[in-house]
Amino acid sequence: MITATDGNGAHAMMANEVIRSEIDNRLLKYRGRGYMLAAADGKVFTFGDMAHHGDASSVSYPAPITCASAKADGSGYMLAAADGKVFTFGDMAHHGEEILPIGSPSTVGVTIAGDGDGYWTCRADGGISQFGLIGFYGSLSGINLSAPVVAISNSATRYGYLLLGSDGGVFTFGDSRFFGSMAGIRPNSHYVGILLAKDGSGYWMAGSRGEVSAMGNCCFMGSAQPLNYRARIVAIV
Repeated sequence: MITATDGNGAHAMMANEVIRSEIDNRLLKYRGRGYMLAAADGKVFTFGDMAHHGDASSVSYPAPITCASAKADGSGYMLAAADGKVFTFGDMAHHGEEILPIGSPSTVGVTIAGDGDGYWTCRADGGISQFGLIGFYGSLSGINLSAPVVAISNSATRYGYLLLGSDGGVFTFGDSRFFGSMAGIRPNSHYVGILLAKDGSGYWMAGSRGEVSAMGNCCFMGSAQPLNYRARIVAIV
């Protein structure tokens, strides 16, 4: 899923014309043949064989959607707002949420563990909260970061996760593996999302203009950059 936000708060619309390369069959064991796109107003768009299970576009909620996560088999997904509010769809269960006080670092990432029996959320300062039947494996809270945290992705085994900084830096916790980062490589890019492959052999990183970088054993599936869409990208799921 790639998440977009419109700076003017307009309802995001996107034609089913995402530019994709020919998809390698090896991707079937990672995430399937498609992406999902979601907007800050809660609208969700699905492409390829990713099923649409509903969205939050009809919900009147004061905080924008900032992040999303999908189950590995595509049977459900969730959206989270900047203040920590969680919305679930399909067969994804709601395991709780933490509504943050005004002035707190925003919730910027959420990732589903295992078969959907838990999830982690992360904040811009690197703080982590866990919900459901999962553990805590560390955070960046209290560390002087060179760039704010913008995303989180769970490890292949549910016993770890990755955090992504806006400068492309990658931080690993638990049993998650490091396959490189983009820190310092594209100084004008603003990274917004990271997605670990289902088997843990690599990850994809997304930039705010829709660019996608594949690290480790991941294959490039295409990006939204050629569309020149008016809204910036805020996540990849």
